[in-house]
Order: sequence, then C-alpha cells, then structure tokens
Amino acid sequence: MSAPDSQYALAADRDRFLAALEGDDFDVTTRLAAHLTTCGNPLPSSTCRELGLPVGSSYATAARQVIDSNGRVPAKALHAAEPAPEAQATQDRGAEDAFTAGGGKVAMT
Repeated sequence: MSAPDSQYALAADRDRFLAALEGDDFDVTTRLAAHLTTCGNPLPSSTCRELGLPVGSSYATAARQVIDSNGRVPAKALHAAEPAPEAQATQDRGAEDAFTAGGGKVAMT
C-alpha cells in the first residue's frame, strides 16, 4: 500500500516555506511550518546547513524545528555555511603560509 499523499507537500508550499525562512516574518514561517510537519520531501542541502540540520533532513524535520523555536532560525545556524570574515582571513593566511612553507610548490597526493 502506498503512503498517503499528505506525506508530501506541494512544491508551491515548500517554496513558500523556503522563502519565509529567508524573510523575518516569524508568524508566517510558523504558520507555513504547521502544514509541513508530515512532509517527507528532502530539504535542500543548503537549507539543512543553515538550520543546523543534517543534510538530507526532511521538510517535516525543519518544520518541527521552526515550530519549536517560534519561527526563528536558531542563531547558531545563521550563515553557518559562511565563515566569518576574520575566520576566512585566517584560513586564507593559513593556506598562504602552507604554500610558502612548501617552497611555493603544491604537493600532489
């Protein structure tokens, strides 16, 4: 027997939810999330990372997280995929130092 259609949300509903996550209207985000709590569709990888969820998580998992946090994206997850400017500068310097320490040669492994 196949799973009921209610287990998968319409693409338009999923798109509205993703757009709401990008905005700052917590009421809209929570209201949309309430309609996705049984949605088994996989969430985009970038959204999983932004929400601090494992890649491959479902819309249902994200919806429950949004509801539990009253529509707010967890602060620690905001721009988690993007390093802070000072962290990026440190990474860049580290890569440059490693290149210089190797005599300017790239090691092939």
